[in-house]
Amino acid sequence: MALRDLLLVTGFFRGGKMIPVITPLLGLDPSRSLRVAAEALAQQELTLNARSGPADTTFDQDPIRLRSALTSWSGNELATGTRVGEVPDPGVLLGLVSEGPIASAPLPVDIAAQTLRRYTIRVPVLKDRFDDHVNRAGTFVPPWLRPDERRQKSQEAFDAAMKVAREQGFAAAAALFEGIRGDCFPEAQTAMAVFELRELGDSQGALRRLGEVLRAAPGNVAARILRAKTLAADPGRLVEAASDFLGVLRELARADRQGSEASIRPAREIRGEAIEGLWKLHGAFADPPALAAALALAERDPARGFEALWRYVHTHPCAWDAQAHLGTIALSARRFEVTTRMLGNVRWLFPEDPNPHFVYGQALASQGRARAAVPALELAARLSPGDADIARWLAFAREQAAAAGEGEAGPPSGTPAAFKI
Repeated sequence: MALRDLLLVTGFFRGGKMIPVITPLLGLDPSRSLRVAAEALAQQELTLNARSGPADTTFDQDPIRLRSALTSWSGNELATGTRVGEVPDPGVLLGLVSEGPIASAPLPVDIAAQTLRRYTIRVPVLKDRFDDHVNRAGTFVPPWLRPDERRQKSQEAFDAAMKVAREQGFAAAAALFEGIRGDCFPEAQTAMAVFELRELGDSQGALRRLGEVLRAAPGNVAARILRAKTLAADPGRLVEAASDFLGVLRELARADRQGSEASIRPAREIRGEAIEGLWKLHGAFADPPALAAALALAERDPARGFEALWRYVHTHPCAWDAQAHLGTIALSARRFEVTTRMLGNVRWLFPEDPNPHFVYGQALASQGRARAAVPALELAARLSPGDADIARWLAFAREQAAAAGEGEAGPPSGTPAAFKI
């Protein structure tokens, strides 16, 4: 059976002040009760009072039982009979100890828990201990918890944090978002990044957080476009921003092929933002006269024009138009690997134009990669349903994809290999 680590963060409320104490509880049997945490809480107080040696009373006999409460990170009270494995993620317990009976303490338990939670996030030493625990042991999946139940718990935690954010402001909910694990982890961390950008002005902190989200969920469109916009504001990181904007378009295209784009709520709006961002980056590096000269040379001398466009693309980042032209010229020269490399991402900047998708599909099919070519050619066919050349190439790719010896036949005879964009 997998053991579990918990983190006990206790606030001792004395004389109108709060004294925080933090104790890791390592290698616990998930079936064990939280009595182990209650005993640790009692030991914390003994240590705080500078009493040496083992406790001479148990938790049940010591008056601390009446002066304390244990809660989850979200502030819900937990009985000492609760199993270790039932503690909600991120496995952080809040211990609250007052000078008198906890039931008549000046601060209600939920408010005291909120105070301790926010203090933990704001004090660097405590935040470091919290982050270390969450990164190492913040997610625990007990064997008795079904996947749908775990998803529900994560969603409930996220909804509770959003409720606090709406009612009390995001600052009051920040610590709750920090503790969310499971399926809603990307959304919670993205919300925290928005908070850091808009209210704290901490772009570096937001970028670090978004990087963690994308390592855990590379397909998260909301996190990726937020990172792209943040990077685009830094003149030294424009190429990184372009990579993220292109990643957004790839993910939206994948969702579209799978018929799940509706699940990405503002998909059309996000696609427009990504394309707009990419063309703005293009403008930061473009040299229209140099590109025009390279294209004119390609019309007179395709081989020299190819070399001129190649140099332009590799000396001008974000040269989307030049990459599209180079991909088309490369297809004419049967440089299929260049075509697929140039158009693999750039074609998504032309959502209503069938040509880049058609050229890309031709190159894949000509390389014997018919299965990969079919989606690109299908998209081109949807954008230009009456085009006979596209229809012929799509039929060829489908036939080859279905055949056992995929790619053994040549491309459709008499079909032009390339055309203008």
